[in-house]
Amino acid sequence: GGMTPTGTMPVDRVAKRRWVIAGVAVGVAAIVLIAILVSQIVAPSPITITTSNITRVTRDVGIEFQPAISPDGEEVAYLVGPVANARLVVRSTVDVGGGGESRPAEEVGGPHIEPSWTPDGAFLRFSVEMAGPEFGWHEVGKYGGSVQTLPRPWPACYHDVLSPDGTRVVFSRLDSIFGYAADEGEPELLGVHPVESEHPYPFAWSPDGQLIAYVAPGILIRDLRVQTGRSSSIWIIDADGGEPKRVTGEGFIHMSPAWLDDEHLLFVSDRDGPREVYVVEVAASGPRGEPRKVAGLSGAHTISYSVAGRKLAFSKATMRQNIWSYPIDSGTVSKGAGYPVTSENAQIQAHDISADGRWIAYSSDLGGNVDIYKEPVEGGNPRPIADSPSSEYDPRWSPDGTEIAFHTYVGGESRVMVVSADGGTPVQVASAPLTWLSSWSPSGLDLAFNSGQDLTQMEAWVVSREAIGGPWGEARQLTDFGCEPSNWAPDGSGVLCTVGAGVVPEADTSLVLVSREGEILWRYDPSTAGLVVQNIHQEFSRDGSIIYARGRHEDGTEGIWAIPVQGGEPSLVVAYDRAEIVAEQWLSVGPDRLYLTVQQNEIDIWVADVEVER
Repeated sequence: GGMTPTGTMPVDRVAKRRWVIAGVAVGVAAIVLIAILVSQIVAPSPITITTSNITRVTRDVGIEFQPAISPDGEEVAYLVGPVANARLVVRSTVDVGGGGESRPAEEVGGPHIEPSWTPDGAFLRFSVEMAGPEFGWHEVGKYGGSVQTLPRPWPACYHDVLSPDGTRVVFSRLDSIFGYAADEGEPELLGVHPVESEHPYPFAWSPDGQLIAYVAPGILIRDLRVQTGRSSSIWIIDADGGEPKRVTGEGFIHMSPAWLDDEHLLFVSDRDGPREVYVVEVAASGPRGEPRKVAGLSGAHTISYSVAGRKLAFSKATMRQNIWSYPIDSGTVSKGAGYPVTSENAQIQAHDISADGRWIAYSSDLGGNVDIYKEPVEGGNPRPIADSPSSEYDPRWSPDGTEIAFHTYVGGESRVMVVSADGGTPVQVASAPLTWLSSWSPSGLDLAFNSGQDLTQMEAWVVSREAIGGPWGEARQLTDFGCEPSNWAPDGSGVLCTVGAGVVPEADTSLVLVSREGEILWRYDPSTAGLVVQNIHQEFSRDGSIIYARGRHEDGTEGIWAIPVQGGEPSLVVAYDRAEIVAEQWLSVGPDRLYLTVQQNEIDIWVADVEVER
């Protein structure tokens, strides 16, 4: 019979071990196969989007913006400018050459904003900005008829959006997102945006009503300046509530979300330079893969998509903003009487004139993102002063002309910076969630700036140094009553700021001069002269005797007004008498002239057929 040698297993044990090894191998293979199948299920589903029949719907001179395509894709509603008195219009996307249009709510005062369609495509809804106590959705047949006002029971804002079936409403208050039943149900908290100062809006429901996309920080899609100047991201949240999920990155404009289907989101972005339309696959857990560009839609401003009609509507903008100059001591002049100081194919925003009147500094997207430039007032080539990968805004010359203050956004934080007027490395002076509108004291040793946690209440802060070129100290809060600074008095006595502006710049505002200790030295209520100041950016004349402010008189006259500091009636300097010339909020004052930012825009509505291959 013999013996089994030491170290050798019996035959039956060897067989058993081989079966165990084989079983493990089969199990591992099954697990790998399952993992592959699961990964294929979870992985983004590749789609190919082809656009065709790209057609220009409007050709009128001026601006047509904020398109909303009908559910069947055969009509598009949009707004006709100027923005301050925008009107609702409807045109066919099928018979584009027919030239017919409907203005179904012409009798309702403007400006009309945020048009949308009812689910059956028979009616249009829109809002009216600053509508007061009767604020609500206005509903009208697409070809006209009686206009009904539908009350909004909860939010006193413009950013609440109906679900596709019309049964639910989503809206935001600061960083909180709420939903409620459209038949006046109680609002429920859906989620809180993770960045406190980035208020979410506008919203876009997925076709099945399960997901809601939004933009943060919020961008008004009627704000034509969003062509440049800021950073925003696309987020999604489950319609039943949950934690918001980021869809796009930071550092660029991502806006105007529109759903291609329940799993794919379209949006507009300048992430690769020019404005383009992108698509990304999403789920409740967030994005599934990287966004991809949709060919053929370069230059899109905002978009709207018809799922059933497979048609995309978009506004396409050619937008320029330059600086115009106006005489100060020539009585009232027309807005059209200015002459261009700059003539760039770009968007210039805020600007400031050096103390000697020879140079103008401004923020512009001339190089892609918004940077600080300077050029001679008499004409010449722009010279970059601050041109980091981040955007820089609101330049302010120091009194001796050797430095320029500005603010920038880095990582969701605002920073007040100072740089040499010849360029170089900027120095950080202060930081906060929100800052803007720096202003130098006449000595050049202090900077006042606007700061706050959010837009609901901004305050005046001051940061100082002991010598020009020396280190800056800690910033200190100057006011605590909602005082937004814009200019330091030429005699150094205090800081001019606007009180009561908040998020509605025309609501009971007054001008206040505040001392370095926060004491109110002088207050002017423009309503006593029948005047409403329309923004928070006012400037002193060089001798400090006049404050220049944009305002509207009770008789309807609008423009730049000269308000005497020692008392007396305001006088109109620049009359806003030509609707086709849009003067923006930014102004600066030189030794003998006034400078305004003026828009020269052309925006039209286009449509395109969309083919999706899966």
